[in-house]
Amino acid sequence: MSGVDVSGARCFVYVEREGLAAAVGHDVKLAFPEFTLRVGEDRQVEAVVRTASLEVLGSVDSERRLKERGPSGGDRAEIAKNARTKVLETERYGEARFRSTAVEERRGGYAIRGRLEVHGREREVVVEADERDGELVARFQLHQPDFGIKPFKAMLGALKVKPDVLVEVVVPLQR
Repeated sequence: MSGVDVSGARCFVYVEREGLAAAVGHDVKLAFPEFTLRVGEDRQVEAVVRTASLEVLGSVDSERRLKERGPSGGDRAEIAKNARTKVLETERYGEARFRSTAVEERRGGYAIRGRLEVHGREREVVVEADERDGELVARFQLHQPDFGIKPFKAMLGALKVKPDVLVEVVVPLQR
């Protein structure tokens, strides 16, 4: 994992909707600009996210690409507010942390096993990381209920967030 530029690391979360009223909602891409990543000489990986830094980047299509049109500014603010207060409870749980326990090289990438702490609960996760277009892209599915998080619901449950979200960390490779 040498050759990564941790100063340019970015953290994103992809959230999808479901339910009878899913057509009125948005699948969204969230960013956490207050994100730090450290990779030690021994390939020890540590990451910290300040959860209140959450931003709504916009709606995404089925390929997780940002759409030109998405939630209005007011809708983005409402989504961010609900995510901070009702889902992540950022005043109580201000940070999410990851610390690797093992890093294994795999075909053009890595399997990074470690402990993830989110919402006051800690679980083991495996992060798959692959090189793509000059970046190392690491991804894993987070099942919100495993961390004591109740997926967001609106309209009496007719619109809800799927319990699994995709967490993605993108790290530029040094040339």
